[in-house]
Amino acid sequence: MFDSPCLMRSRAIACLDAAGIPWQVVFVSHSLSGIWAAVQAGLGLTIRTRIGMPGNLRPAGGLLPAPGSLAVSLRQTPREEHHSAAVALLGELMTEALQGWLER
Repeated sequence: MFDSPCLMRSRAIACLDAAGIPWQVVFVSHSLSGIWAAVQAGLGLTIRTRIGMPGNLRPAGGLLPAPGSLAVSLRQTPREEHHSAAVALLGELMTEALQGWLER
């Protein structure tokens, strides 16, 4: 898992504690690829979105308590008029790129 502070880490720990499931951290990485590699090597489980999940890994399903849903939002600071079109386009592109992942 990622080191603190990390939303996914906090959510996983809270779920495990609430369910009374003992746990321990066996691997911490500063990179998502490092976390995926540790899971692939069988060091444990992680809580992540499906975005970028390697094809040889699968969601754990009902093995652990459900961590709940995670909201994704795009926020912007009001800018000059000529920046609005670029920001709007970026928002559309991000929504389009994530749409398939978020609906799974």
